[in-house]
Amino acid sequence: MLTTCRLHVFLARLSLGVKKADKENLNSPDRQLTWTILLAKWTQFAKSSLKLPKTAEGDRWRTAVAPIISLQAVTSAMAELDELEFDERALAFDKSEIIVRSRAEELKTLWAGEELPEAIVEIIDDTKLAIECAREGGLEWRLLQDRILVIHPGELVALLRSRGFKGDLFLPTPGIPMFSGSPIAFMRGRLGEPVEENHVMLVDEYLNAETDIQWQPGLRQVFRQFDFLKGGAARDLVQNSSTGVLPGQLLMVQALDDGEPTPVNMPPKKSKVDPVPVVFEVDEDEVEESD
Repeated sequence: MLTTCRLHVFLARLSLGVKKADKENLNSPDRQLTWTILLAKWTQFAKSSLKLPKTAEGDRWRTAVAPIISLQAVTSAMAELDELEFDERALAFDKSEIIVRSRAEELKTLWAGEELPEAIVEIIDDTKLAIECAREGGLEWRLLQDRILVIHPGELVALLRSRGFKGDLFLPTPGIPMFSGSPIAFMRGRLGEPVEENHVMLVDEYLNAETDIQWQPGLRQVFRQFDFLKGGAARDLVQNSSTGVLPGQLLMVQALDDGEPTPVNMPPKKSKVDPVPVVFEVDEDEVEESD
């Protein structure tokens, strides 16, 4: 069964792809099916609330229907940001966050002095995550070949700026090898703006490697961790950047911040590193779902 969050991610992949969907794609069969599932679920939920018993608990759940559906509307709307003009996006995020705070408070008031039901906590959390995904999500390049070693991105940065890219770009540290399976680039537009195909092609040309490009809800940082007893690198650990900084050498550096260049060190003279395993931090939510 699709959770609200998984459904949002699926919708977001439609709207945060390599290029902006045209009007015909907005009516694609896949999209219509997805909306049918979403609307049917919450229409049924609203209808079923009418059958709740005329008790204090039943009345509480009936009152909860409106704020719950409001939260679901925000979750779905976050996947539609590419329909807004850029200067409307910041206001959309502000309004969405106000709605979430307001509806969450309404629900907490209904269950005052008690723990919120788990299903409601999940809905609130998924709506917050939907906003975060829409704001922070972007395209990730993952390395398929054995290794990569990139040059300084100064020329790429200049090209992207000349072609109007105003988002964020993260790349491998110049002169430091990265290995198969690792994320090696991450690119996102400003405030959920889709990434243009010509900007993606420039990054592809710079990397000049066999890669797989996928939408991700946020930057995944790579940390090279060392075993100082054995002397040398032990592994590259991949972690969502929102969860904090880990011990080790940070391998993904920011080259553009809202379209503005950021300092990137020149490659070191020597950087001999034997291949190490690329390990992805376990997502506790995914573990629970698989159980």
